[in-house]
Amino acid sequence: MSLDVSPWVRMRMLRILAVAMVLAGGPVAGLAAEQPAIPAEAVASYQPYWALAAHLLKRMGQTTQSADAYRRAIGLSEDSALRAFLTAQMPAMP
Repeated sequence: MSLDVSPWVRMRMLRILAVAMVLAGGPVAGLAAEQPAIPAEAVASYQPYWALAAHLLKRMGQTTQSADAYRRAIGLSEDSALRAFLTAQMPAMP
């Protein structure tokens, strides 16, 4: 039996999997779970993907890539409180 789910449901499921993998194996495992399974066009405007990627990249010490992902997540956020939170989380650039 095959289960056909919408792209949105698939992204939500993968996001939950990525978070679980971060908790179990660290940020590298979470980012590895998230990236190859999601086509780039599906996440281009999906703010939660960029917020999670930014957080994982920050935990991995990839400051430049993390800041880029935070900027993308901030740009896709309509909520001013969420934008403020993400801005506060963004790593300082040297």
